[in-house]
Order: sequence, then structure tokens, then C-alpha cells
Amino acid sequence: MPGVGRWRAPRALSVRWKAELADHVIRLAWSPDGTRLAAAEVSGPVTIFDIATGTAQVRLSGHDFGTTDLAWHPTADLLATAGQDGHARLWDTKSGEPKGVCPAGAAWVEHVAWAPGADRLAVAAGRKLTLWNAAGQRVRAYPDAKSTIADLVWSQDGRSFTTAGYGGLMLWSPTSDTPRHHFEHEGSCLAIAWSPDEKFVAAGNQDATIHFWRHPTGDDSQMSGYYSKVRELSWDRTSRFLATGGAPVVTVWDFHAGPEDSTPSSLEAHEETVTQLEFSPLGPLLATAAGDGQVFLWLVDPPREKPILSHALTAGISQLAWTPDGRTLAVGSDEGEVVVLSVS
Repeated sequence: MPGVGRWRAPRALSVRWKAELADHVIRLAWSPDGTRLAAAEVSGPVTIFDIATGTAQVRLSGHDFGTTDLAWHPTADLLATAGQDGHARLWDTKSGEPKGVCPAGAAWVEHVAWAPGADRLAVAAGRKLTLWNAAGQRVRAYPDAKSTIADLVWSQDGRSFTTAGYGGLMLWSPTSDTPRHHFEHEGSCLAIAWSPDEKFVAAGNQDATIHFWRHPTGDDSQMSGYYSKVRELSWDRTSRFLATGGAPVVTVWDFHAGPEDSTPSSLEAHEETVTQLEFSPLGPLLATAAGDGQVFLWLVDPPREKPILSHALTAGISQLAWTPDGRTLAVGSDEGEVVVLSVS
């Protein structure tokens, strides 16, 4: 599949390898160089696979009572995990040895995220928000949030990060306890998606809406009419298209001339509510998945009414993850199946 600047639509989607885990796959994440895949089971264990062979290189014990999230360090052989034991944990991804324990201040740690290109790990546990370094030392503790922190996303330059919860989004600095900005919303925000050019930030909400704000002005708009709460959001690499879930139908908004004055595209093929969606890092190619076990690839620009490629699993799909080069797609299922697909 050609690189950026030589885009063409893929013609084949083939299985590279498969693996079976013992439980529901709650997170998949590729290493920054795309050579290894970390897969977390909801019951706790984490397995690191080699992309070339599908061999399980390392198995981590994860967290008692269950693992909830994981994140690769941007430059070091280090993996951060979160779980229901009240801690974030740091692991050597080569040896599998534990490298640090970060008590997060609450019984359940929902989110961990490394700053791009920096040695800072943001950890969200209930209403607690903390910042750690790669040695497992706490750098900063922020004021308690007004509600459970539902999502956590760093900016591309690593100079700020955003949290979601009841009342909207909060923009934080690694060097200050005071929020840099509050993107207000009357309800509860569940998921965050910044456009790559950082001119827009979108939130999927409990009240079955999408809310977005222009940055840095804070001007905002809302899109309603979804079937259920929205947790699935993804921007294409040009910052023009925002794909959203919240229904069996995938809705794609065009931000080139709006989106207030535009009619969104509707991608209809799934029989059940969409559980995952993610644009390829390369071009206008969107991967979607649902509880029906189907993975579909869609061409968004120019748009196609039907998916161009597909693959089926035997169980509902819980995770999707593209490699950084956009040539490989990892899929995880509710029943522990991990499938790595080559796109060509």
C-alpha cells in the first residue's frame, strides 16, 4: 500500500495471523514502530505479539481484578497499564519485568496516556488526575474533577492534554494545576477526538449527541439524532472528515464547509451498533466494526455507498488498531480472538 502522497484505494484485506486469548480483548495498541502489538484481556493479563510471526514474545500479569487500559511509551521499551487494583503499572516490554507502580488514588484506574515525545504519563482514576514519569515517580496531582474522568487525550505536541466528564472538556498543562480552558457542555462527555490540525475538538456524549468546539475561539455546535450514547469518534488525517458511531449506521461529517451547513454521509452495512471505528493513518480509508463480528473498510473521499473490503470474526468486535504506517489492522473480539489483517 503506497505511502502518504501516493494514495490509492486498497484492493485486498488478508489475514496475516491469528491468536486466541482466554478472555475479552479490552485494549489493543501497537508499539510506536509498529513491530509489536499489545493485547489486554479484561481479566488482567497482557500479551505482546511480534507483528511478523504472531508469536507471543512477552506475557504480563497485568492487574488483579482486571486491566482497563494500556499505552506504549513513545521512545522507550516501556508499557503503561491501568487496572481495577487502583494502580497504573509500568513494564519492560522486552523482559516483561515490572518497572514501576503508580498508586492513582482511587480503586479503579480507567485511563493511562503518554505524552507524545515526552516522559510524562497522565493517569485518570475516578475523579483523580495525576502525572508520572517513566521511573514511576509522581510529578503532579491535579484538583479532583467534578465527576469521573471518562476520557484522556494528549495534544500532538505533548504540551497539553484534555479530559472529558460531566460539564464538558478540560484542557490541562503538565506544568500547572489550573485548567488552560474549559469547553463547556451541559451533559456528560464520554469520548474526545482532536482534529489533527487541532482546529476542532469533538466529544461524544451520554445524551446521544456530538458536540464540537473550534479552537482556540471556543465557538461550538452540536449534532443530535444518534440512537444511543456516542463513544466512537475518529478524524481522518486531513482534519476534514469526522466519523462517528452511536448506531449501526456510521455517520461521517464534512468539516470543509461546516459541518453546520452540510449533510453527513451515512455508511450502512452493520447489523448491530458500531463498537469501533478508526481512520487509516494514510488516507481517506475508514475501518469500522460492530457486535455483528464484521469489519468493513470504507472509502470516504470520494465516498462509496458500500464497503470496499470486509472480514468477519466469529464474535462481536471490541477493538480496532491501525499500525502507524497504515498497512496493517489489528482486530480484537469479545471472546479473546486477535486477528491481524494486511491491507494491500
